[in-house]
Amino acid sequence: MYGDVGTPIRHPLVDEITERVVRVESRATVVRLSAPFVDFLSRPVLAGRRVALVTPESSRLTIGLRSALVAAGGVWAVTTPTGYRDGITGVDHRTLDEAVAAPEPSLDPEASPDALPATVSPAVSVTTQLSIDVTLLHTAAQEAVLGGALEAMGLAIGGYHPRAWGGSEPLEKAWDTWAMTQDARHRAPEPSRYLVEGSASPPPSRRASPPGASRRRSR
Repeated sequence: MYGDVGTPIRHPLVDEITERVVRVESRATVVRLSAPFVDFLSRPVLAGRRVALVTPESSRLTIGLRSALVAAGGVWAVTTPTGYRDGITGVDHRTLDEAVAAPEPSLDPEASPDALPATVSPAVSVTTQLSIDVTLLHTAAQEAVLGGALEAMGLAIGGYHPRAWGGSEPLEKAWDTWAMTQDARHRAPEPSRYLVEGSASPPPSRRASPPGASRRRSR
């Protein structure tokens, strides 16, 4: 339902548009960064509105979708008996408008449950995740190839090797730094965003570059 809210956003994923929210609903057990989601999140949202992905408690987001949703300024709203809970921050909200209007709280992961805001429930279980943000600047040289730093970090941290890559999930392209570099080059000057999966098993032997092919980094 689009309603009388100005110029509508025409996309099959959109379930509703209000004055503040572009609502997308999913009941999937695992919600992935599919090609339609990539297309949708790459589009500009109407002024004053934020994307809200609404799911039940039983749904989980892949790391790829979660990262893309946050990068697009969206909100993951989990339905609860009393309203919604931010699936990323854990903050409870009575309405969806309240959820998209709320700033992201700054929570200390070392804080005790008593120090949490009143609307945040203590975690029922705890697990460890390692998140690393790295920014690399490649020179615009023909010999520049993307992916080498990722390979080095995976091996250094846990002995992991990249296995597959792509712009949407599921990832169907075998790991190939040359192919990924060429894809980014062809998209230039538009930015490229890729997902990579890895494992502890060594990847197949890397395909050699075609004769006479140059390797260039997109700018």
